[in-house]
Amino acid sequence: MPVARVEEMEKRILFSRALGIDVSSYQGSTIKWSKVYQAGVSFVYVKATQGISYTDPDLTADMAGATNAGIIAGAYDFADFNTVSPGAEASHFLKVAGAYVKEGYLRPALDMEGSTSKTKSQISAWVEGWAADVYGATAVRTVVYASQSFAATYFNSSVAANTQLWIANYNGKNLYTGSPGTTTPFSNWTLWQVSSTGAVPGISGDVDLDAANGNVTSYLIPDVVATAGAKFSNGQTIHVNSSSGQLAWNTYTSNGMSVNEPNRENGTVVSGTPVFIRGYERVEVIYANQKAPMWSADNLLAAGASKTLASESLLEASL
Repeated sequence: MPVARVEEMEKRILFSRALGIDVSSYQGSTIKWSKVYQAGVSFVYVKATQGISYTDPDLTADMAGATNAGIIAGAYDFADFNTVSPGAEASHFLKVAGAYVKEGYLRPALDMEGSTSKTKSQISAWVEGWAADVYGATAVRTVVYASQSFAATYFNSSVAANTQLWIANYNGKNLYTGSPGTTTPFSNWTLWQVSSTGAVPGISGDVDLDAANGNVTSYLIPDVVATAGAKFSNGQTIHVNSSSGQLAWNTYTSNGMSVNEPNRENGTVVSGTPVFIRGYERVEVIYANQKAPMWSADNLLAAGASKTLASESLLEASL
């Protein structure tokens, strides 16, 4: 299929889906993560392990490079389901990548692909065993990657009930508005691998392109809790309402890089419904002087609220 190229962030800030990639040592050790971030990539899955004896040599560098650049990252295991037990493989994965199965990272993912002589029941039991061992050790739910045909052939309803689907289907549909098609036996998809021949600034050669079904922060550890009701509308212009400005962070947890958004700095709301974590509400905004969304907190003024409340709020709608 034709090479898929990322669009400039400014041209697509109103789309609700986040752009992601997944990488391994195939992409080499020279990824320029700051350029990847500037191109609008919001999240990345990095290969950690395969089977019980392989560790990706670029895991540590890629995880550090991505997170330092402001990209949300998570680790995945390439399953050797034909020859290795799920318990042994989960143990190896956690030994290698356990540091990335914690708050602020994407949920761990299991890559299921390849040929097999095993039955649907056997493959499903393998996936459930791996997921159960990871959950038992970390209390974190998992994502399972598979092609549309592999999922339909080898996963049963129990897999769908206990994991989330990262589906691969290179059907040529638009990353932001298209669909991967059927997701049997899952009722819906969480992540969609759209292409294996993407072109992203900062990466030499092809790279897989992915889309998140909704706000990617809902797939973080721990699950982000959305507050009741949207306080702003997607695409609405807002600005900081504070004489001293406020910090806006490149991660929802406020543990990454920050910028100081001055008073009345206009921004465009990416997701109208804020998230609530660690006692703070955060709303995703792309400010006029930023190329990627930033997270702003604290007390948010609902659109249309009385101007008499403005002094008590840090963000207000441009009415």
